[in-house]
Amino acid sequence: MEKLLLFITFFSSYFTALSFGKNQIEALSHLYEAKLRSNSTIDKSHFIATHNFLGTEVNPQNEMKERDRIEKLPGQPPVRFKQYGGYVTVNQKAGRAFYYYFAEAQHSKESLPLLLWLNGGPGCSSLAYGAMQELGPFRVKSDGKTLFKNKYAWNYGVST
Repeated sequence: MEKLLLFITFFSSYFTALSFGKNQIEALSHLYEAKLRSNSTIDKSHFIATHNFLGTEVNPQNEMKERDRIEKLPGQPPVRFKQYGGYVTVNQKAGRAFYYYFAEAQHSKESLPLLLWLNGGPGCSSLAYGAMQELGPFRVKSDGKTLFKNKYAWNYGVST
């Protein structure tokens, strides 16, 4: 009986995955075919890079690195790398800035590359999901109050 149940589960999982994959292939095929039609309303123009920048401004950076240093996050275990969090000004006149979280590589930080990872969007926090559930140096424990080390963190191989 147990083998029959296992077989039915495997069989239904296989065909479920197969049907969803087919739907994705069909959707992409329809898009591709629609682009090829002469009466298509899909924009087929080539991308033209724009080099129209408003100008570059460099604001004073005095003591900002140490001011942005995070000694320890709430509930964080001991670590041997430095981490920083703060704002990078994008447009001072408009009051626009990006929040960043930076974790140094856990070893050989001078020779390992720097990775700028951008994520997020409306309703999607890069810090909550990306840094604390995916690639960051920590994960949130089920109690929601403490952190544990992420053994798959990207800062084992790069400064992120």
